[in-house]
Amino acid sequence: DEAGSLKLGGACTSASTTAIAGANSITFDTIKTASYPNCTVKVLDAAGNLSLGLAAPFDVDMTSPVLKQVTAVPAFTNDTTPDYTFSSTEIGTITYGGACGIGSLGSAASGSNTVTYPVLAEGVYSDCTVTVTDALDNVSLVLAVKAFTVDTTLPVVLEVTPVPTPDNDATPRYTFSSNEAGVISYGGSCMGTDFSAVAGNNVVVFNTLLDGAYGDCTVSVTDFAGNASLVLNVSPFTIDTASPVLVAGVLSNNPGSVSLPPTYTFTSNELGDIVYGGGCTSADVSVVAVDPAVTTVTFNTVKTASYPNCTIRVRDVIGNLSLPLNVPFSVDMTAPVLKQVTAVPAFTNDTTPDYTF
Repeated sequence: DEAGSLKLGGACTSASTTAIAGANSITFDTIKTASYPNCTVKVLDAAGNLSLGLAAPFDVDMTSPVLKQVTAVPAFTNDTTPDYTFSSTEIGTITYGGACGIGSLGSAASGSNTVTYPVLAEGVYSDCTVTVTDALDNVSLVLAVKAFTVDTTLPVVLEVTPVPTPDNDATPRYTFSSNEAGVISYGGSCMGTDFSAVAGNNVVVFNTLLDGAYGDCTVSVTDFAGNASLVLNVSPFTIDTASPVLVAGVLSNNPGSVSLPPTYTFTSNELGDIVYGGGCTSADVSVVAVDPAVTTVTFNTVKTASYPNCTIRVRDVIGNLSLPLNVPFSVDMTAPVLKQVTAVPAFTNDTTPDYTF
């Protein structure tokens, strides 16, 4: 209510030095972000009377919020409205930019903040940003959101090379194609140890399978965004690792002759090709009927000889080879050679004469 000299107390200062009677406005000197709780204003009039102190506490904030990423959007996601979590050192207003959109995402708290982006189309997002503006319009540095890809498309898997059927490989190979990389899943009676799929052809090896028919095996691929393909049904196949079982029969015409070469009968529980060993051969090369039907083979014989190591085996249609049947025999096609030693006398009275040859 009087003019006079301006006296400031506490840590506050000002270039203003005088007061007028009436309303006065002063500008405090501020040199840094700080709190000024003890600031006071007094007026000394011309007669030397000092007013009581007027408390004028205030805070100066020239510091921008500091942002840090807490939880990024997964590098690949099938969520078209993904969440992103970051921390802020101050409360304020969140603003986002780049391909994720431009505008406000609401209020930021001091600490962790999770924002949910609006619906995003499929594609790569590498320029998304977040900023926070505090109550005094201090704007944080731009926080770059780690690049991510939105993918909601299912992988497509197709059969390329089925398992041969029948197959005598108990760990068969199977080839399929996928238009995306990802993780392989197995179903049905078949499992495998190959779990990484590439974009293109993939060869998987099934775990050891027992002999039998397999018609329920499946394969699928889940891409890195979590999209699972439709289930691919593996073409049915049969595993057969069992060798034919032979039962020995009868060797006939032994020793053989020119008119009657040796023959041999046996039974097999599977059809297949006859494999000879030990030097014996035959024009009979197939088992055409299985046990109890008997297979008869006639050995080829071209000379007098012994065949002590002759064997017969049967190879089934997928290559399983039986244990051998041992069929030793000898062939004698040589006619006896006779020579006279002692003839009957030209004239004899012996009615039972001897003759030596």
